[in-house]
Amino acid sequence: MKIFLKICALMAVVLLAVGCHGDEHVEKVPPVIVGQTIVNGAENVSAEPQTILILFDRDVELRAAELVTLSPELPFEVEVDGPKLRILTLEKMTYDTAYTLTIGEGAVKDKTTGGLNAARLIGFRTEAGPYVPPSELTMQLVTPNALPVAQELYTYLWDLYGHYTVSGARSYNMWTRGEYEWVKKWTGVTPAMAVFDYNLLYRSPSTALDYTDTTPMEQWWAEGGVVAADWSWMVPTSEGARQFTNLKQGTSLTVANMLTDGTWENDIMRADLKEMADMLLLLAKKNIPVVWRPLPDVAPVATTGVADTYWWSNGGADGFKRLWKTMFEYFEQRGVNNLIWVWTSRTGDFEYYPGEKYVDVVCCDIFGRTASSIATYWESLNELFPHKMLSVGDCGSVPPLGAQIDGGAQWVYFTPSADLYNDFSESYAHPYATMNWWQQTMADERVLTREELRRQRMAMQNSLRIAPN
Repeated sequence: MKIFLKICALMAVVLLAVGCHGDEHVEKVPPVIVGQTIVNGAENVSAEPQTILILFDRDVELRAAELVTLSPELPFEVEVDGPKLRILTLEKMTYDTAYTLTIGEGAVKDKTTGGLNAARLIGFRTEAGPYVPPSELTMQLVTPNALPVAQELYTYLWDLYGHYTVSGARSYNMWTRGEYEWVKKWTGVTPAMAVFDYNLLYRSPSTALDYTDTTPMEQWWAEGGVVAADWSWMVPTSEGARQFTNLKQGTSLTVANMLTDGTWENDIMRADLKEMADMLLLLAKKNIPVVWRPLPDVAPVATTGVADTYWWSNGGADGFKRLWKTMFEYFEQRGVNNLIWVWTSRTGDFEYYPGEKYVDVVCCDIFGRTASSIATYWESLNELFPHKMLSVGDCGSVPPLGAQIDGGAQWVYFTPSADLYNDFSESYAHPYATMNWWQQTMADERVLTREELRRQRMAMQNSLRIAPN
């Protein structure tokens, strides 16, 4: 009997030892994250409510939901399905904001062994989001009683601003479409904005040039594009001269005299303004709005370093603003109500700004800048003119638009310089925008082509009443 009891006791000790030994060596394997829908350092993450998925290498159970956090705080739910941990955000995140998603240590455990996960931090930044204009912005054209279709186009551009950049190209002085067709041939799509220039107004009408023939503009608008026009105003080199120039050094004309009754310069101004108004009224009568950019590049040489500045800067900032207002008021008196007025800056010339009541869009000309310097320039313009859309009136030797947008430059439209000597081959070494530049730019989904602009305009016509004629 004693032997039996000793054997039982011994067996109990052995079994206890085995049991204890087994408990001590149960391997609690920690689940490991093998995939996630938002990686650490991600940019431009959608701010909309979404499901963030964390994938483990084995089935897991939710152990402590409070260890899953999102900073800044945002309501969300956590659920587990097999190896998947889901974080469902319940509200929209803030635009352009850095967030940190923390999967704390022990938030989940291995469903079989009970092993706990290691901590994981995932940092990301949400998308910049659309440009939100100041609350006091009316989005009304500065032209009193503007043509409805002009106001509708302006409102439409505001709707695009911050989401898309309208592509544009320039015609030659004779209003040829060579550069537009060149872009279409090698990219498969067409620039959305066509820029015409009235700088040879003094020669029209003639056998070679007749600006009264608005067929090119009518066709462009009918094809779903936006019509824009510059006026690099050419004046006689001196009283009675038959040579014309727009350069400051090329003429004896002064802005001060131009604004003084009884001078030959004043006679030139009145005659040219009348002729220019006549041209624009031809388009107004056809219900065609015009993105109107007169007197570009007013900055003085001391500011920009540009050798050839234009005569409209020779009266200084006060003279330029008086000339601009004279043009504005004369056009208003004539009933020119189809314009979206664009003023051009070239850095450091903000004293030349005509004023909020006379400008709809602020644009700039940029050449030879990097993406980072363009972004800095855009920021400075946006701080100075928070109530105006910003655009690029003329450009060359700059990064493709996608790189500019990535840097934060939210232009409403852009137009590279044209080249008179373009042979329209794909390999042509264009001095301002090569075909490689165009191909990269037009392939970006944030850049609107004429084809896409037409589709968008047609889709929005019920609310904006804009449709190609």
